[in-house]
Amino acid sequence: MDRRALTALRPPAFTLVELLVVIGIIAVLISVLLPALGRARASAQAVTCRSNLRQLVLATTMFANEHDGYLPKPGNNGGPRMLGWSTVAGPSWGYKEPMWGFEYVLLKYLGRNKDVFRCPSDDSGAIRYVWNDNMPNLPDKPDADNVYASYRMNWSNEFYEGAKDPRGNYNATLFISPKLGQIKPASAAILYADGVASRYDINPAPNAENHVYCQTDSHQFTISPTNAWNIAYRRHSRTLDRINDPTGLKRGLANYAFADGHVETLTWTETWKSLGDGKVPWQVTGTFLKRF
Repeated sequence: MDRRALTALRPPAFTLVELLVVIGIIAVLISVLLPALGRARASAQAVTCRSNLRQLVLATTMFANEHDGYLPKPGNNGGPRMLGWSTVAGPSWGYKEPMWGFEYVLLKYLGRNKDVFRCPSDDSGAIRYVWNDNMPNLPDKPDADNVYASYRMNWSNEFYEGAKDPRGNYNATLFISPKLGQIKPASAAILYADGVASRYDINPAPNAENHVYCQTDSHQFTISPTNAWNIAYRRHSRTLDRINDPTGLKRGLANYAFADGHVETLTWTETWKSLGDGKVPWQVTGTFLKRF
């Protein structure tokens, strides 16, 4: 068999130029598709986060229905009225210190599903309440209150009696849970929000608490229209590198759950829209209502 016959029997092959062209086309397609896939993934994560927050509001409503209308507090849930952090001043809810954070008392209404407390866009893996795991005489299993730290409760609608500034003298302050019916308008009142936990959202020296609140003073732990302290205000956009950048507060997106059960993806600036009578979505009732 001559050379021409052998050549005719060989399968066709790519030339080097053709191979490079194919590789180039694949590279272009990947560069086009990856951002789209990333956006689709981020969108799916945001949807899951909104579902989690809706479940938290539903659980909160169920809690209120079983507790004479009272909402849980972020922390000291020994009863609706607490003197300081650890003294029940009235009816008891039956929860025992130190397991009386809002997360623990809501687990009953969430089918004990701790995953509800984790935003899929929060990759920090941060867990709350591990500090008490080795304490003696715990009212439940040591890890019963260990939950993901993706969300924070808005503390701004709680009532106080006694000390004017609860940070100044907690033990002289009577903390009173508001009733669900007092949170008006419910459709505009923020109950839960994406909170700092992820490395993407980190603020300078964030605290590990489970709540945020606005007050009448300018303390650094107080949220305000220009201070998103401990709020993951850009978790679902990640557009910025610096905390409280004025542009970022207007562009960064996070999820916020309202007292009527709906959840919105908003910029930080949008969460401070006026509701009239000095009210804003962060505070529609309570002692420390401030006219921003």
